[in-house]
Amino acid sequence: MDKLISVIVPIYKVEKYLKKCVDSLLVQTYKNLEIILVDDGSPDNCSVICDQYALMDSRVKVIHQKNSGLSAARNTGIKIAKGEFIAFVDSDDYIAPNMYEEMFKLISRADAELAICNVQKVDEKGKILDSDWTVESRVYDKKEIFQKLNGLNAVYYITAWNKLYRRELFSTILFPVGKIHEDEFIIHEIFDKCNRIVSTDSIYYFYLQRDGSIMSNRKSVKSLDGVEALYNRFYFYNEHEELCKYKINTARNMWNIYSRIEGISISIEADRKRIKESKNMLKSVYREVDKNEFTWCDWGKYLFPNLFVKLRKVARKFRIRMILHRLKTIINYIVCATSKECILLDTPEHGNLGDHAIVLAEQQVLQKLGVKYTEVTAEELNKLEKWYSKLTPMNHYIVIHGGGFLGALWPVEEYRFRRILKAFKGHRIIVFPQTITFDMNSNEGIAFFHESKQVYTAHKNLTICVREKMSLEFMHKYMPEVNVILVPDIVTLLKYEKDSYDRNGILLCMRTDKEKALSDTDKSSILKIIQTCYPNENLEYMDTVVNAKIKSTERNDEVDKKLDEFYKSRLVVTDRLHGMIFAAITGTPCIAFGNSNGKVKAVYKWIEELPYIYFVNNVDEMKDVIHNIRIDIQYTYDRKIVEGKFKELYELLKKETVV
Repeated sequence: MDKLISVIVPIYKVEKYLKKCVDSLLVQTYKNLEIILVDDGSPDNCSVICDQYALMDSRVKVIHQKNSGLSAARNTGIKIAKGEFIAFVDSDDYIAPNMYEEMFKLISRADAELAICNVQKVDEKGKILDSDWTVESRVYDKKEIFQKLNGLNAVYYITAWNKLYRRELFSTILFPVGKIHEDEFIIHEIFDKCNRIVSTDSIYYFYLQRDGSIMSNRKSVKSLDGVEALYNRFYFYNEHEELCKYKINTARNMWNIYSRIEGISISIEADRKRIKESKNMLKSVYREVDKNEFTWCDWGKYLFPNLFVKLRKVARKFRIRMILHRLKTIINYIVCATSKECILLDTPEHGNLGDHAIVLAEQQVLQKLGVKYTEVTAEELNKLEKWYSKLTPMNHYIVIHGGGFLGALWPVEEYRFRRILKAFKGHRIIVFPQTITFDMNSNEGIAFFHESKQVYTAHKNLTICVREKMSLEFMHKYMPEVNVILVPDIVTLLKYEKDSYDRNGILLCMRTDKEKALSDTDKSSILKIIQTCYPNENLEYMDTVVNAKIKSTERNDEVDKKLDEFYKSRLVVTDRLHGMIFAAITGTPCIAFGNSNGKVKAVYKWIEELPYIYFVNNVDEMKDVIHNIRIDIQYTYDRKIVEGKFKELYELLKKETVV
């Protein structure tokens, strides 16, 4: 029998949105629910609406209480909840019909204490809004979830409402009454009580963005609750040696919240007292952190928090820091470009280590051919695109970083590529191996394609390298005017040499973005197959994408660390293209699944003769293949299987060097 799930909905002044919220609970495919509506003294008709729902459905329980705030309402629900599982929904949001059925399955399959789902922002008209935050599909242990909590893109891992909790997690934990940022106050304690946490990138929760909500005013003294929440977390870390490395990051986040109140009018004595308390908290935590981790900015925040906020405000107003940085960048470029013959453009600083491995391989090729080059990252290019195009001598040629971003699948990158072609219209341009993906099955997709075609074909000195036949055939069919050559993915050339190492465990490296093709059900089946075939092997979840910005100076070390993870494993199961290639160049047995645009399967053709790399189309094929893999053999990668296939690219680069 399905376990009872208690869903707690705190309600205050949401008459306009309440019915949509509760209706989304009543239609859940998971029927064994206890729906607790906590009317927190709402002055509108919410109390009447709640009572009407209680008469309509016996699963609905209503509590009317004096207005005490969101945390108090949630705590009331927790105290009366009878379910073995607890969930929270904010009363102006709504959820997908299958949310709790799927979340319950995730917890059961992973034997986890907590499940987290992805979230979609919407406006009051139901329009989908963009978000910089997301949730990935994977299973975390305690070490990994705290790393996630302290990385980028952590917001939806913190919020209370996109989760399903085992009841015992709240046996000693309640939300802090009278505070906002209430999730921040308790999430580290919740995570600390979990052995396993499972998350999914499937969107089950719809988060309404509206004026007048609790969190809409970030520049108020009340927002300093966030400083207090992080202050508590800082000292929680202080009591756990393995978590102390996150203290400096927590201190910086405290200051970021504190800095938002600069410039608001403070006339109430209690508010002035609150600001002083927050400043003292900042000073307290900065005394505790390792001073070796301090930057000059940290010292300023520690010694003179108010003054530093004002200085930053002045700098922003007059854009002093930005102007000085751009001037320095331009001067450096002029000096470097005049002594080089090639400009390597559009290299990444994001966290995709596959893309960083591409850059390293591109640099190795240019160095091997004796090409002198200057690198310009995508971030630098976005800021100073016009300057770079004007300052680049016409006898210099442009080499654009490769990957899989041309076409409609990643429109931001495609727009940037178009801008590069327009800005460097008179230069010769070579594009390192790419995958090209356009949508030719919709009017919008076709219109987008024609915009790109117009820009591509207008450039008369453009050569695009592609890494699979489907991209080559597409370009020959739809853009025959563009010069295109076929070569393997350039990471197959990347040099990686290490002494022999005892391999242990199995790596599971799966996509969580728009290129994924496997469902959560598929991933659960893959996990069961691995555990059945290798019950004594440790299973580790990892990704070739990290939640951090990686500068060009850090690139080599970060890629090398990731390759070491592959090299030390006995088997890799992945649907990432560079997960497969990382396994190939480290001599690690691998089962590779396809992704949404087919590039994994297509690129596999270049390395299919490797006896330790297997491509499968589905989970059933994996069942057959996994018994044929020899994970006890130490394989060695031979780059000669692909090196001869880059001859046309080498000749093109040499030709450009001579001209």
